[in-house]
Amino acid sequence: MGWTLGRYFFFRYVTITIWFFIGLLALVFLIDFTELSGRTTGLPGFTYGTAFAISGLRMPMIMLQTVPFVGLFSAMATLVSLNRRYELVIARSAGVSAWQFLLPCCIGALLFGVLSVGVINPIAAYAFSWSEKMETQLRSGKSNTVSADAEPWIRQKTSSGDTIIGARAILNQGLEMADAAFFVLNPQGDIVERKDAAHAYLRDGYWELQD
Repeated sequence: MGWTLGRYFFFRYVTITIWFFIGLLALVFLIDFTELSGRTTGLPGFTYGTAFAISGLRMPMIMLQTVPFVGLFSAMATLVSLNRRYELVIARSAGVSAWQFLLPCCIGALLFGVLSVGVINPIAAYAFSWSEKMETQLRSGKSNTVSADAEPWIRQKTSSGDTIIGARAILNQGLEMADAAFFVLNPQGDIVERKDAAHAYLRDGYWELQD
């Protein structure tokens, strides 16, 4: 297969892949934005701009999961499009084998995968981490006071005594707390120390407190 025909097939694949990716991105963003707005619309400090930003920062991570499917369906759509215009029939009649006109799609899919791993993946990791921080701040609010009837409360037992932990919000499947208060008890059950933190992260055997 000549360079001109191969380049034509390649750019057809790239164009269809871009349109598939943009269309899926718009659909996923709309769904995520609607779902996030429904969950956070009653929180103090909520704005649609904040929800828009959080959903936007999530998109690279979500779209990264769709890359194999986008590449596959783009290749299928490219071949169907070429077949409907009888371009594949003409290519076959000119002696081009099936493997030859599949090669541009394979090269395009390979480059798409390399771009996803080398460029989209680091951006997705950073953006998703930033979106979680924004959502944590949105859920935690500005106050750092924890009252006796606030929830949730956790009692943690240690060799030196118990610690009662309260937080305004628990995130990331229990690994992170916002506006946390730690009440350290002695063996007799008396409060000997209180520690407050804007954010608390559960590490390997201990809590990391950050203001």
